[in-house]
Amino acid sequence: MRWKWITMVLFLLSLSACGSPEPQAMLESPTEKPTDAVQKATEKAALTSNLICENPPPEEIGVGAPVQSEIDDPHWEWCYWIELPAGLSSATFHLDGLSADLDLTLGYGYVEVLQYAFGEYWRSGESGTTPEAIMIENPVAGPYYIKVGTAGPKDPSPFSVSVTTEPETTADVTGAPLPGHDRCERPAQELGLGEAAQGELTDRGGTGPRSRDYYCVQLPDGLSSVTVDLSGLSGFLEIFVRHDIAAEWMDRDRQGDARSVTIESPDPGPYYIDVAAAVAGTSSTYTITVSGK
Repeated sequence: MRWKWITMVLFLLSLSACGSPEPQAMLESPTEKPTDAVQKATEKAALTSNLICENPPPEEIGVGAPVQSEIDDPHWEWCYWIELPAGLSSATFHLDGLSADLDLTLGYGYVEVLQYAFGEYWRSGESGTTPEAIMIENPVAGPYYIKVGTAGPKDPSPFSVSVTTEPETTADVTGAPLPGHDRCERPAQELGLGEAAQGELTDRGGTGPRSRDYYCVQLPDGLSSVTVDLSGLSGFLEIFVRHDIAAEWMDRDRQGDARSVTIESPDPGPYYIDVAAAVAGTSSTYTITVSGK
């Protein structure tokens, strides 16, 4: 018994020498649940931490001006963006000068198209060191995002990226900042709450992705819900809405002449809306309305 008592005394003395925990720290519960804001921020960070084209972000390039670079550790992918002018009959995106197997991917409108391979998205994946090329006929004006990445084993390789057009043209970089996540950005048409807009989606033909129209609404804080309505359809259309990640809400119904998406307790900020052709060859008129309460 005496030895047990001595052992206990020595243990307490050692705690005193090392310092005891703060009383408040001892009282805090390690299982305390985070607030909704913290939880949402944590979930968003987990979703976006490993996305392509984030670190480093896309670099702007000019029309008709080749850019030289190299795939190597630690960067096994590089992203670029370019602003195409209106009135082109075609634009061709080139990837040349390879010593390893690389792929070329392309997305229109937003960098999220590349990150989630969703929307107006193209890919060229020739085997080996064969040059890659993607040609778009009658391209819509606006920002296009380009990714160069390894197609198989992570083998270093030099490469050259360039964009040529018909009619032939050149254009310097615009110097415009990358579209952010805190406001509505091009190529989306911004809508106000309670505002309606008339649109017509036309079939662009060719073998590329199906055509889309782009809208955005900037939501204030404190809304209990927001609803996006698509009405008066004359063809098969669908709608996709995103705030943080691609296609968070959608209506892909193929019945009737209306579509609708309602978001409960939306966070403030920009919400992007894609009006998309549901099947190849679709053309349709429509009215889009965004309402909140």
